[in-house]
Amino acid sequence: MTHPPGYPGDSGTCLKLEKGIYGLKQAGRIWNTRFVNALKNIGFTQLRSDTQVMVLRKKGSVFIIGIFVDDATFSTNDEQLRDEVIATLRKKFLVKDLGDLSHYLGIKVITTDKATYLSQPAYIEKVLAKFSLQDANDSPTPGVQSQQLSKADCPKDDEQKSEMAKKPYRSLIGSLLYAYLGTRPDIGSALIKVASFCENPGQKHWTAAKRILRYRKGTTDTVITYASSKLQKGEKVQIVVYCDSDWAQDSDDRRSISGYVVKLSGGPVSWQSKKQPTVALSTCEAEFVSLTEATKEVLWYTYFLDELGVPYDTPVVFTDSKAAMDWSKNACHHQRSKHVALKYF
Repeated sequence: MTHPPGYPGDSGTCLKLEKGIYGLKQAGRIWNTRFVNALKNIGFTQLRSDTQVMVLRKKGSVFIIGIFVDDATFSTNDEQLRDEVIATLRKKFLVKDLGDLSHYLGIKVITTDKATYLSQPAYIEKVLAKFSLQDANDSPTPGVQSQQLSKADCPKDDEQKSEMAKKPYRSLIGSLLYAYLGTRPDIGSALIKVASFCENPGQKHWTAAKRILRYRKGTTDTVITYASSKLQKGEKVQIVVYCDSDWAQDSDDRRSISGYVVKLSGGPVSWQSKKQPTVALSTCEAEFVSLTEATKEVLWYTYFLDELGVPYDTPVVFTDSKAAMDWSKNACHHQRSKHVALKYF
């Protein structure tokens, strides 16, 4: 490729962009900063617990905006304030008011007087077609009970590696992760196991990953359900959390897996299935680590609801380990638990 005389690159100089260009790594950040500053000028303030949620309060009126790059959702109890905010934003940006929320980030939203429902039927149909599994048999569960996936199942020679390289393993895991993060916490436990072999997957891992997708095929219409978002006078939001852990089930590194799900208004709003950072030396320790992670998440939700001014009852955390429960109430440290005390107390 030749350049015209005087091309800046010939002299070792570079060009400075005066504004962000769509597609650049910095573009999303530049746009977000500009949009947030525009909202601040109107009178919105960012929440300390989540800077991408902004609130405007005027007397008894409240306007809440949630931002994800260039997509935003809002909720208000004042239609006049809504019109004023949108009119002000239209002076600076090209604003499209799509009406009541029906789809957001690939998630289908259905709202009735009784409840709100979230699902991803169109997305999963697209993924099934992508991996040619639209006619595959459904699977009753995302994983096989007591199935052990390990490095021993990875390809051992170049021929096996070459054969597995033809399979879109990483693409399948990425597609399942998006569904998991959006509306499907029920596939988290099985997904985290197959995701850990993306570097060198074997046939057994590929079969296990496809089983998760076949399970999703049979549960395409499954939805997350939230009770009515309108709180009655004196009513409070219920925060309920469930957490659990296995213990040293991974035969490769013996690290346990923690899992929790946080429910507000009857439906899950946050969930996680993740390997613990250290090897737990007892079931009590593994369960206690899981309980700690769940409690941290609950505390964040209390800060978030406090800033929004939403009343809530005392959160309830469920664990099936009496030892971990007792330990959290009475942190008596012995020789075998000193290492846990340093990190979690």
